[in-house]
Amino acid sequence: MINLTKFASCRPWGGNQLELCVSLIIFLVLISTNTFVQSSLTFGQTDPFISSKACSKLTVNGITASGADALHPPSHAIDQNINTRWSNLGLGSWLQIDLGQEKAVCSVGINWHRGNERTNSFIISISKDGKTFTNVYSGKSDGASLTEQNYNFQPNTGRFIKVIVNGNTQNTWVSISELKIYGYKTLSESCVKSPISKVTASSSQVGFPPSNVVDNNLNTIWSNYGVGSYIELDLGTSKNICSVDIAWYKGNQRQNNFVISTSLDGKSYKTVLSTKSSGSTLSFETYAFPDKLARYMKITVNGNTLNNYASLSEIRVQVSPSDQSQNQCVDASAQNVETSGSQAGFPGSNLLDDNLNTRWSNNGVGSWIQLDLGTSKNICSINIAWYKGNERQNNFVISASNDGLKFSNVLSTKSNGSTLNAEKYNIADTNARYLRITVNGNTQNSY
Repeated sequence: MINLTKFASCRPWGGNQLELCVSLIIFLVLISTNTFVQSSLTFGQTDPFISSKACSKLTVNGITASGADALHPPSHAIDQNINTRWSNLGLGSWLQIDLGQEKAVCSVGINWHRGNERTNSFIISISKDGKTFTNVYSGKSDGASLTEQNYNFQPNTGRFIKVIVNGNTQNTWVSISELKIYGYKTLSESCVKSPISKVTASSSQVGFPPSNVVDNNLNTIWSNYGVGSYIELDLGTSKNICSVDIAWYKGNQRQNNFVISTSLDGKSYKTVLSTKSSGSTLSFETYAFPDKLARYMKITVNGNTLNNYASLSEIRVQVSPSDQSQNQCVDASAQNVETSGSQAGFPGSNLLDDNLNTRWSNNGVGSWIQLDLGTSKNICSINIAWYKGNERQNNFVISASNDGLKFSNVLSTKSNGSTLNAEKYNIADTNARYLRITVNGNTQNSY
């Protein structure tokens, strides 16, 4: 799991939901309160999994497949939309989930395309390294339902889960609408994101400074050439570090060899993990290890499978909740909304009508919509559901202001282009009354 903000409970939904579109449908601002959250979890236990917790849905870090029909890619199996699907022609076609780190998996849930018309024969297997798989379930779908069918088995520890389909009662097509993985979350997933006081590096290429790894922008990177290049993060004070999340540049094209080490004084370091990146994703990969008390964290990169560059997009350091003063994020209500312009029938007021079927829309690069929260508040994250968000990527900038006149950019990024659901955009603590979203076109048009 990736902690999207440094707050312990930045809830994605509930309360007053703000809706818009430039083709945005939902826009939810989360603000922090001074509620201190205490944790009852005990860290440092021998068992890395919380056995007292129920088998629950796990976060998916990535998905691949043996092949796919052009209109039905593997990403459709995890977009939370049963009207889309992954499809491939051929017996033995498979879909593989990457959980980002090893977890104790206990069940797989599948919505089968045309699951009420045909029975699918399949095998579920699990692997720690993505190479050697062990079968944990072999069976058939019931052929009578479009709803999720759950296939339970004894908990097996692994990072990769593969579903292999060996045909159905109608043809040799393999089609899955939705795939979910259930298991026991690791203790490290109960950690919270730590603020970073300072970032330094052994060296940097011009234009790719170390500060880029903590700017909440996956489109910027720190980069340096040479085996042994390192980046160092200062947490400000010593904390119990339980895991590190890293988004690698070109992480879906190459594996990086690296070492994570920690220090109390910034001089004497001890290695806590020596491993490789998966080479299969641009998303964050979580690297967990036994809690280490430290103030400084160093990541030393010893080349990759393509060259000797060290290039990272983002780093997040997770610490024990007992070491992190925590705020709780809650939904913020907007008092007023303004726009640069609107299409007839799609006014900015649609942002606040609690109706997912309405939207704000305007044609033109640089179109913006602005929310007034009434008073200045500490904003911790923003959730946006984009209109046609599963068909196109939107380029946009989020900026904030206390007076509604002078705005400062807090995030410049793109939507993922694969979901109709809300996407969460984490930002550094920002005290502001006004929030503006400026949309600079999308991959289909300038709306």
